[in-house]
Amino acid sequence: MTTVIIYSGGSNTTAVSQYIAEKTGGKAVTVQEAAGLDLSSFDKIVIGTRVRAGKVPSDLSDFVAKNKA
Repeated sequence: MTTVIIYSGGSNTTAVSQYIAEKTGGKAVTVQEAAGLDLSSFDKIVIGTRVRAGKVPSDLSDFVAKNKA
């Protein structure tokens, strides 16, 4: 199984995403890097981000909206 962890946010989000990738054998990429990936080639997709005042960063919400199945 192949897993991709797509993340947007600061250093803590990056560290957690990389930790998850390391433990699962997956690949951690920023939301900008994910724009060039063929998501159908992954069995699992994990999305991580910070939440401030109940809102996620627009780059991630835009990415999710564009890639909704």
